[in-house]
Amino acid sequence: MKSKKEMIKRKALIFIAFTIGLYIILNIIFVGYPSIIVRGVFTEFTKHDFIAKKEMLGYLSEKYNESFEVVDLDSAFLETDYIGSVAPSSNKSEIFTVIGTPIKNANLHYKYIDNYMKIKWKKEVGTDIDPLLNKYLSSKSYGEIELPNLTDYSLYDNTTLPFKTFQKMQPNIAEINIVLVYTLNKRKEKEYISEVNQFIIQLKKSEIKNISLELYLIDAQHFKSTKEVKSLIKKSGVYPFLSEYSFGIIKQAQFDIHQNYNLNQILGG
Repeated sequence: MKSKKEMIKRKALIFIAFTIGLYIILNIIFVGYPSIIVRGVFTEFTKHDFIAKKEMLGYLSEKYNESFEVVDLDSAFLETDYIGSVAPSSNKSEIFTVIGTPIKNANLHYKYIDNYMKIKWKKEVGTDIDPLLNKYLSSKSYGEIELPNLTDYSLYDNTTLPFKTFQKMQPNIAEINIVLVYTLNKRKEKEYISEVNQFIIQLKKSEIKNISLELYLIDAQHFKSTKEVKSLIKKSGVYPFLSEYSFGIIKQAQFDIHQNYNLNQILGG
């Protein structure tokens, strides 16, 4: 979710773009062709776009030793931050964000930060946890892995370490949260609790540490099927789904799996 500051900045960008566009249209209508000023502005925009794109790709290639493509490039005006939507050439669906801030340097026009590591970490963590979700939890469950601070670019800046290595270095930052949503008949609570306990036992054997669980038991009578629940979650996201269908939550809990716990007590059973 975008912060208030980001929303204000986005509105400012839209206003500036609208003003420039209106000026160009009026210029063409009343003058008959773009003025020298307009052409000069566009020339500068093109020049800065080219520089930003070239430096952005160079920065990413050097940092990750991979090939990338700029999907979209946005800037409010000359000499301002560039925001790029970028994807690795090997998988163009894995879009992440790169931000370039102007600097006064003879060799480089912008300083860049990015959050590509969130994609790489998500894959790494999923390799360990997804098989456990599929093996120990029934088809009535939906599990989603939440990585820490996905919007905090400083977390990823100058970091190319695997998540497990980074977690050992920064255990207080690199925490994992797993959200489990289970669609069930109220009489099946004990069956679900048994599944979750088995899942946690195996999860503790993983090299990934600092894991917390969020459990939500959803009353099945509000939905046609578990398939519908999963479809709704994938469409809106797990937290928007839980907010919209909060009336269907039978029980919920959140706890650290590495602490002593009693799932029956936590869920009020």
